[in-house]
Amino acid sequence: MSQLAGLRCLILIALVAADELHLTTDDEGYLTVIQGFATQLHCVLNTCSPNVVWSKDEVMIFNGTSFVKSPSIDEKSFKLHHKVEVDFEKGCTSQCDDSTPCPEGSSCVDNQCCTCSKEEFTLILRNLTFEDSGRYKCQIANQSEQLEFQVEVLESGLKGGFHENISYDHSECCQEKGISPLCRAMCKPSEMAEHHFDPTSCKTDDYKNFLYCATENGTRSHIHCCKTQLVPSFCYDFCSGDFKMLRRAHRLCLYYLPEIFDCYNRAYRMLVNPPLEHFRSRDSVPVTQFSWNQSPKPL
Repeated sequence: MSQLAGLRCLILIALVAADELHLTTDDEGYLTVIQGFATQLHCVLNTCSPNVVWSKDEVMIFNGTSFVKSPSIDEKSFKLHHKVEVDFEKGCTSQCDDSTPCPEGSSCVDNQCCTCSKEEFTLILRNLTFEDSGRYKCQIANQSEQLEFQVEVLESGLKGGFHENISYDHSECCQEKGISPLCRAMCKPSEMAEHHFDPTSCKTDDYKNFLYCATENGTRSHIHCCKTQLVPSFCYDFCSGDFKMLRRAHRLCLYYLPEIFDCYNRAYRMLVNPPLEHFRSRDSVPVTQFSWNQSPKPL
């Protein structure tokens, strides 16, 4: 009899444990990121709950999906991506709307409460400054369950917003080549402030594949442009499609990203906006002249 009671107790404990809320992440607990770029912190809940909150140095940033205003927090520096995965096999039950929320463990889909399999919260830190360094937490309010991230912003020496006028877009090619999400922002720099970008974490294959895209399948060289932009010769590896391997000296090329990206951009603008006219002058010395229409708007 006592064995049966013990078994029932064990089953009860197992069921309770299965219903507990758990937070997980694929991110490292300690992140070093580059000033002027962006990074993101990922937090996944094993079901749905309105009680997930984000904080920085014990100051709340988001309560659920709502930003919490604070004198010490700049709202423009943060963005929250929220995604719910519904388990439709378990079905949907009661009605719901803005005034009648669903109970914990379910989410409102087409005005019905549907069982959740997981809920994802991704906190994006944009246009990083030294003030963004600190301890970030994703936690369930009034519970001990939490994830902690220590973020350290490193100096880059780059002028903030340098990427905003870069219009080239190789994102489709980068997607096909399987470039790491850590590096994909360089495929479309105009959106760099919105996406995680850590050039120091990009691997040799990431740069090889990106340069394949940025050099029209390896057929175009940007070395002449890089020379005119005074990019040092040890960074020419990033100016052609003949990238061999990542070297320690390449870290210094981070300071020349604006010039290198500008060379990619010049070639891209020529590609998507070819000359309208091509004619020779009537002077005794033949000179080839070109004329362009207005520059294309950034994509």
